[in-house]
Amino acid sequence: MAGEQKPAEISAVTEFAALAAIEREDRPEDKCGVVGVFAPGQPVLQLTIAGMEGVQHRGHSGAGIAYVLDNEPLRNDPSCRQVIVHKGHGKVREAIPEIYQPENDTWDFDIARFEELIGTSAAIGHTRYSTAETEDFNALHPHLGRRTGLVLAHNGNIDNMLEIAWLNGYDPYEHAEGDREPTDSELLTHVLDHVAANLGSLEEALKIVLPQLNGAYCLTMIYKGELYAARDAWGFHPLVRGKLKDKGWMVASEQVVLEQLEVQDIEDIAPGEVYRFGKDGYDSFFIDRREEPQLCAFEGIYTAREDGIIDRINVRQMRYNLGVHLGEDQPVDADVVIPVPASGRPCAEGYAAATALPLIPVLEKVKDIRTFLLRGDERDDAIREKYGINPKLAELVRGKRVVLCDDSMIKGHTMRALVKYIRKECGAAEVHVRLSSAQYRKACLMGMDTHDENRLIASRMNLVEMAEYIGADSVAFNTPERLQQAAEEAMIRSSRGARAGKLCTSCVTGKYPFPLPSTPDVFLGIPAVRENAILITD
Repeated sequence: MAGEQKPAEISAVTEFAALAAIEREDRPEDKCGVVGVFAPGQPVLQLTIAGMEGVQHRGHSGAGIAYVLDNEPLRNDPSCRQVIVHKGHGKVREAIPEIYQPENDTWDFDIARFEELIGTSAAIGHTRYSTAETEDFNALHPHLGRRTGLVLAHNGNIDNMLEIAWLNGYDPYEHAEGDREPTDSELLTHVLDHVAANLGSLEEALKIVLPQLNGAYCLTMIYKGELYAARDAWGFHPLVRGKLKDKGWMVASEQVVLEQLEVQDIEDIAPGEVYRFGKDGYDSFFIDRREEPQLCAFEGIYTAREDGIIDRINVRQMRYNLGVHLGEDQPVDADVVIPVPASGRPCAEGYAAATALPLIPVLEKVKDIRTFLLRGDERDDAIREKYGINPKLAELVRGKRVVLCDDSMIKGHTMRALVKYIRKECGAAEVHVRLSSAQYRKACLMGMDTHDENRLIASRMNLVEMAEYIGADSVAFNTPERLQQAAEEAMIRSSRGARAGKLCTSCVTGKYPFPLPSTPDVFLGIPAVRENAILITD
């Protein structure tokens, strides 16, 4: 289509889809999920897209895929291959329609034939949850470097990225265009690209730059046709790798994704570990920074897939354990337990077991609606659209004292509407809210979208005030100690041994695992750092 316009030294980016509605709800959101595949001769794009759909729950705001053209070296560096990037707003099927194979027959496209024609051995994919400050196309992943063809996808948040850019000789002002603020992921891409170009090696660049970073990162990268994967020294978010049945390797944010694709020999990428996958096999090394492992507590509470295992923690078991501990520590005179579907169900089951109360799933999720931006009557209407009431079970609740269980309450708006809904539609006499998380009081600096503490209900109100605000008879949470205990009790044994580590609960305690910057690193006044790419829209 635009092949003749494209110089050999410039990669291409395609933009699709209109701006999607900002993804928000009354719980913290992780920024993204990452996938990577290196498998010459295998269906690389199909595997990558399948992996992206497997981590779709980690972000619905945008998605992107990047892949190498095996037979098209860059003119200025024959050792590098061209990288093509497709990305757009929305879920995977909406964001990259040109290479996605639809299940229906509305249009004819053979992705297997497409792979044969382009010849690709490596690809990375990304699903993104965006913040209001970065709801634009340029902030979508993967990102491209100007000098080496490095392409990078990132899950997490880096808090000192501007400082690191200057420290490594990269001037954001020199290459800036327009007035858009660059994201931490964009700057990381360009800094690594800059250092790798100077040293002639991405591995050496990673050894220099990664130990300097404060914050969370799970990275998948393509450099000179090879796949790289890296996890921060704390291991805030999960990242795993495995071997494909035929030949090659795959990386993803969560183990269950690889299991469903029948990937073998799956292992966690350890905190501080970097992998390289190429035609000569794979190797790994650790960056020169060792920290105490601190998996994000909300990975187990809410973010990770319920049917999965992260860092040897059985996710569903941890959530059930949290309900048990909540029932032990925060019982109340009540008649029934109601789960908020679907993430509140394990907690409700554990709470019901611990208190010997009947579990009545009167709420049914009927539509996936984000309610964060709605107010007043609009929010109430959205609750009625999102959750249905089982009329037969509702009769069992009428006039009863109810315990309503969910995973978390961050701002309180949605829970307020939900309590009102239960009282009105089910005729509950009392509603007591129980949350499996601890009280979320502080901003997360490691990748969850909760930077404004003034909007966190637990930072502004005590338990009595919270209950009054949401219209409940009482409200209670777990403690940080119970979060840790629930995770340790959910550990499984493996050939690598059990490694519970210490959960990161900075959002609860305000105790961060690294020094906070003296000046907030928000890139104020620094214009955009755009990819060196042609936008192909036809």
